[in-house]
Amino acid sequence: VGPEGNMLADPGESHCRRLVVRQPVLTLEEMETLKNKVYKYDDGSVGFSAKLIDCTFPIGSGPGGMIHALDRICDEASGIIQGAAFGQPGAQAVILSDRLAGPDRIPVPSLVAVGAVHQHLLKTKQRPKAAIFAEAGDAKEVTDFATLFGYGCDG
Repeated sequence: VGPEGNMLADPGESHCRRLVVRQPVLTLEEMETLKNKVYKYDDGSVGFSAKLIDCTFPIGSGPGGMIHALDRICDEASGIIQGAAFGQPGAQAVILSDRLAGPDRIPVPSLVAVGAVHQHLLKTKQRPKAAIFAEAGDAKEVTDFATLFGYGCDG
């Protein structure tokens, strides 16, 4: 998973610089490693990094709060990929997480969040630049995971 380039227009070793994931459903340890580790090349440049996006919104904000949260999530994903959100080179993956859900925060359904980010990145021509991962509490059955992958999730 990770950035994809046009192999016909620009052939080279950069097309091999992607993260290999053995299976699409990651364990908790693999997800923590993905969130906390920055993979670097021998020359010290960043090879693969992932940034977390909170996919929750305040409980009292109603339906408008979810729409506002989706706009925020999509804007954060674009900023992370461009590097504008941190003033650094862009990340190669975004992790959509609902871990901050609780008594005062509602999670955006993972299918909605993944689909919105995937479509937003397609419209802004950024989708080939990054992978989308979901850290979702609402995916429990095989069909839930299959649908997430169908909506654009990479892992």
